[in-house]
Amino acid sequence: MELGKIKEGTRVADLGSGDGAIIIEAARRGAVAVGIEFNPFLVRYSRWRAKHRKLSSRITIIQGDFMEHSLGDTDVVFLYLLPKTLIKMSEKLRVELPHDARVVSNTFALPGWSPTKEKNGVFLYEFIIPNGSRLF
Repeated sequence: MELGKIKEGTRVADLGSGDGAIIIEAARRGAVAVGIEFNPFLVRYSRWRAKHRKLSSRITIIQGDFMEHSLGDTDVVFLYLLPKTLIKMSEKLRVELPHDARVVSNTFALPGWSPTKEKNGVFLYEFIIPNGSRLF
């Protein structure tokens, strides 16, 4: 959350959202969060968790393939994906994310990308570098 600079109104997507822990924490901090998860059990469980915490109004959980979900209105994307999947994800991120988006990848670095920052095995990628030009 710190690396992603999550605050009130941040638009977050967690690709492969699992039990919803990331989107629930983001929503707790004021973000509007979307989780995309393939496993129907985890979708139901994460929806229950969001409702139980009274965060359903800030969270949308979609059952499906995150490669088919548009990221065009996303400020921060959270990833905890295996390197093979990250290779496929790289082009989607480059094409779809807005110019000021951030990507936070847990454990595995994005192949061919240079992180802006790394903390405890979590990598931050920002699309804007200090001189104002695009990173990718």
